[in-house]
Amino acid sequence: MVRKIPEGSLEVLARLGGWGFPSDVLQRVGALAVVWGLFESTLETTLWSLRGEIVTGFRPSTDKSQVGDWIKELGQHWPNMSSEGNEVLHMSSLAAFELMEYRHAIMHGAMIPSTGMPVFIRNPRWHGE
Repeated sequence: MVRKIPEGSLEVLARLGGWGFPSDVLQRVGALAVVWGLFESTLETTLWSLRGEIVTGFRPSTDKSQVGDWIKELGQHWPNMSSEGNEVLHMSSLAAFELMEYRHAIMHGAMIPSTGMPVFIRNPRWHGE
């Protein structure tokens, strides 16, 4: 049986609501996922620009690297930027690392029930592992 996407979405939202997630929290989680995806693609093209990398017709150097590496590189000193510009990139890098941890905990972590609303943790230790 094939379900239509809107019907399936409503079912999922109802199930998550039953676990204690209010609709405004679900909207924020969805917004985080979308905005993070936009951030990643913008960060990648920003690095190409900062490096002076021409990617037309070539596989970019960022193709097989991880977003954490991109964020770290963003925060390094760029000789073609002013000191103020470098400070903005450094502070942006620090903020991006924090947001990445939140994003990873929600998207890849474990959901733990609680008396109010469930919480997410990343890399939990289960049974001594």
